[in-house]
Amino acid sequence: MAAEKVAYSLEELQARQHLWRQAIAPLETISSSSELYGLVQGKLLSYRVRLHVVNQQIFTEEK
Repeated sequence: MAAEKVAYSLEELQARQHLWRQAIAPLETISSSSELYGLVQGKLLSYRVRLHVVNQQIFTEEK
């Protein structure tokens, strides 16, 4: 099955960007001494990659 490329409006992309930032912010506050730190780092990487993709889509849309 081929991956479909879905077009989103600028407003939708900005809403997604906001949600990813909201998801990332509390995870960034987890201390390296916390037992959750390892789990959080994996999630942070994934979430930051997704935020980066949305940022790129916004950049492209704004051109």
